[in-house]
Amino acid sequence: IFLNFVVFMAVIYFSFFTIYDGSKTIKTNTTPLKTTKGTIYLPELKTQSIENTIKYIEQYTAPEQKILVLPEGMAFNFLTNRGIDYKLPMADRLYYDAIGSEKIIKSIKDNDYEIILIAKGYGLTNFGRPYLYDDDNEVVKYIQKHYVLDWETKYKDNAKSKEYNIMKCYVKPY
Repeated sequence: IFLNFVVFMAVIYFSFFTIYDGSKTIKTNTTPLKTTKGTIYLPELKTQSIENTIKYIEQYTAPEQKILVLPEGMAFNFLTNRGIDYKLPMADRLYYDAIGSEKIIKSIKDNDYEIILIAKGYGLTNFGRPYLYDDDNEVVKYIQKHYVLDWETKYKDNAKSKEYNIMKCYVKPY
């Protein structure tokens, strides 16, 4: 009887949050982001930023060139058909803590990325710790030494949010 009760409550719990989250998503994700991979519906402010970043990547890199998005952003690789380092698919807080800055820097050296994007902002998880990729981080110091900051943008992910997202784009110098 207890097991049946637990299963019943789990079904109710997951059903409620699926419906609640689904209805919230439908209300906020109303702007289409169209790519060669398909269409995704996102909030308007996020769509504009992602669309501009995709256009930039497609304009300034060739399909065989790799891009890196820190701490995580494999969606950009997928949406732009750009390569990824499968040994280091992302470098969020957990990966960073597990493998250290040296291996991330080695990956950057080995892969010779054309573009490195560093994203900071609302929605990125740092597992209760301070943001990882600030200017005093060893990986960022390496990037700043070997790449050129091409652009930086601030945008709101959510009109109600007080926080801004920041995206920095570093390019390989020629």
